[in-house]
Amino acid sequence: MPGNYYFFVGDSSSGKTFFTQTCFAEACQNPFYDDYDLLFYDIEHGALMDRARFFGQRAAERVKPITHISALDDFYFDFYDRLTKPVIAVVDSMDAFTSRAESEKFIKNKGKAAKGKELAGDYGDGKAKINSRNARTVLGKIIETNSILIIVGQTRDNIGAEYWEPDQTFAGGHALKFYAAAQIWSKCGAKLSKSYRDHKIELGITSKVRVDKNRLTGKRREISVPIFHSSGIDDVGSMVEYLTDWKRWKTATGGWIEANELGIRLQKEKLIKKIEEAALEDEVRDLVWDTWQAIEKACEVPRKNRYL
Repeated sequence: MPGNYYFFVGDSSSGKTFFTQTCFAEACQNPFYDDYDLLFYDIEHGALMDRARFFGQRAAERVKPITHISALDDFYFDFYDRLTKPVIAVVDSMDAFTSRAESEKFIKNKGKAAKGKELAGDYGDGKAKINSRNARTVLGKIIETNSILIIVGQTRDNIGAEYWEPDQTFAGGHALKFYAAAQIWSKCGAKLSKSYRDHKIELGITSKVRVDKNRLTGKRREISVPIFHSSGIDDVGSMVEYLTDWKRWKTATGGWIEANELGIRLQKEKLIKKIEEAALEDEVRDLVWDTWQAIEKACEVPRKNRYL
């Protein structure tokens, strides 16, 4: 939803970059975002995939990579200056930022080391303070320009956590979560593989994605999404799995799937291929949405509204 900031935290190689880059691809498909600038703050220099191949030629042409920024302070200054018009910005990632304080301390310690002097022992960079100090200011401009900001973070083990606290946390301070309209977590699920000539070849991963904080609806939900090294997010495959998992489509012995609304009865891979060849993706997407809505409706707790 435009006019908001989102925080996407995940394990290494759990699909964070694929999911956030998909936002650019979807924006290129939607005329509403035709006048938006698409900004990719490539702080980590880790998005080396072929953008045109996985996200489309329009995304490859419209997305502007920003690679000259390394300090968190400078990101906020640069981003604020760009908010004179609507933008969609992805920052990948918070963990890769330095800060001016950290850089200055490095130079000082480098000079001390050359002279054989004792080095300062703390390399704390104050990211939490920088985020807390600047997030409020840019959030106002995000709302004003109807922009979207997505910040990617890396999960970290929550060392010394009490039993009631989560096992994982993130760098950058509480402001990153506090100001987010939604906080999304991803982690690696089952590996996807196939046997070929007596060898097991890894094809990709299943990413488990959980909405942990949700200011839009308040609901916390989790889904699994297959991501293949060769083709990226498996859109149709994930929808087929969802519809069979929730028994909208029945399965039979031998892996047959009865896609009644489409008048098709095939095994999974052949069904996916048929849907793609017949350009039935929109029909399947409507079925997924209808199923999701039916589940949400079935789980509502009926109560009279106090305020009528």
